[in-house]
Amino acid sequence: MDKPYEKYFDDVVHKVQEGMSALAAKTDELTQKGKIKFEILSIKRDLDKYFNDLGKLVFELASEDENTALMENDAVKSNFEKIKELNVKLTEKKEQYEKVAKADAETESEAKQEPDTNFV
Repeated sequence: MDKPYEKYFDDVVHKVQEGMSALAAKTDELTQKGKIKFEILSIKRDLDKYFNDLGKLVFELASEDENTALMENDAVKSNFEKIKELNVKLTEKKEQYEKVAKADAETESEAKQEPDTNFV
């Protein structure tokens, strides 16, 4: 009577081992895919950085000489103008922030100098 149970137990052990092997293989595959995906994202990040740096350089060069052949391209010219407009807005916002920060600092300074006469 023990024989059928032994065979059943052996079959279960064998199936578990097969499952573990398949799981290990899939884990290795997913690990490898994850590593490659990370490397792809890293390369894309580097590309974005260099494109950004190149764009800044081209903008600076075009700012020095707006009569370059580069400025004849409508898309370049349009983006160049948008960047100039955004730089103006950025400067205005920075100045606005500085005014608010200065006013806030003056208010705090005045509040510290006034004595508290409401104590009893």
